[in-house]
Amino acid sequence: MWQLADYCSCASLFPYLPQKRNGGDRGARLRRLCWALKNGDPKAVSWVVERVLRLAPSSPLNGVFAPDSVLVPVPCHAPHRTGSLWPTRALTQWMVPRGLGGSEETMLKRRTAVTQSAPAASDQRPMAVNHLQSFGVRLPLAPPHRIVLVDDVVTTGATMLAGVSAISGAMPNVRVRGFAFFRTVSSGNTGLPIEAILERIRLQPDGRTVRSG
Repeated sequence: MWQLADYCSCASLFPYLPQKRNGGDRGARLRRLCWALKNGDPKAVSWVVERVLRLAPSSPLNGVFAPDSVLVPVPCHAPHRTGSLWPTRALTQWMVPRGLGGSEETMLKRRTAVTQSAPAASDQRPMAVNHLQSFGVRLPLAPPHRIVLVDDVVTTGATMLAGVSAISGAMPNVRVRGFAFFRTVSSGNTGLPIEAILERIRLQPDGRTVRSG
């Protein structure tokens, strides 16, 4: 079994305030956009991908996406069933034709289900080790130079850290980075900047994960 990394880097595009926090009109708009993305709305997917494309050449996204990158969608909380919605794969399939990667590969898969984080209480969400134990990695025929693990929303970063750890454990010489379209924030400030940022997701001594700028 692979070991959890101490940290990984993860870029993200938009802040996301959970429903219970107001965030004003801006927070409400971002929530609607996030849920449209999760439901695979083509207009929402196209709009956010085009925004990434515009911002990709500038900091902090410069260097995240490259023509030789393989984009890997983060799996849902349970093993994928044919015909079921896979939001992050819909995103990676839009991103590659627009030059945000050379190809997309479903190389990270769930072997077993974990508790779905969004509706769960904070103390009942799976930790990075739970995610790691649930993952399987399908190796490509030729190892890529770099991989970008793509998620729709990053909260504590447990899923992202586990995914990066699994892929890095299977292919130790490949550079793996994370990218999420939304990042959960704890502030209800209506003046939240809508801009891309780069953070580190760190593993804490108690096994939990925390994001830091």
